[in-house]
Amino acid sequence: MLGICPACKSRNVRLAHARGSLERVGGLLGFTPFRCRDCHHRFLQSIWGFRTILYARCPRCDRLDLSSWSESHYNLRWTMRLKLLLGARKYRCEPCRCNFASFRRLKQRYRPPRFRPANS
Repeated sequence: MLGICPACKSRNVRLAHARGSLERVGGLLGFTPFRCRDCHHRFLQSIWGFRTILYARCPRCDRLDLSSWSESHYNLRWTMRLKLLLGARKYRCEPCRCNFASFRRLKQRYRPPRFRPANS
């Protein structure tokens, strides 16, 4: 599944910059470099998942766990207003704070990470 580190199974991953020509060619074939923020593991993952192609994803970080946002708190571009008038849904990616509109349905609702108190 997209957005899960294969080393530590964390969902706290981000897009990484391509290193070298091999990763740039892989980008043309649909493989994107990611980095885990918890264990710093770097990995390539295909962004063309057939199981997730019908669902909305963040345009910045490709996450599928999204929340919604209120139109009254933001100044919208005309393209966003047009999408909303045509029936698009409002989605927000909480980790990268990106608001967008998509005609695709939601796969998974965002759940904030649980607070873990430090051991004293």
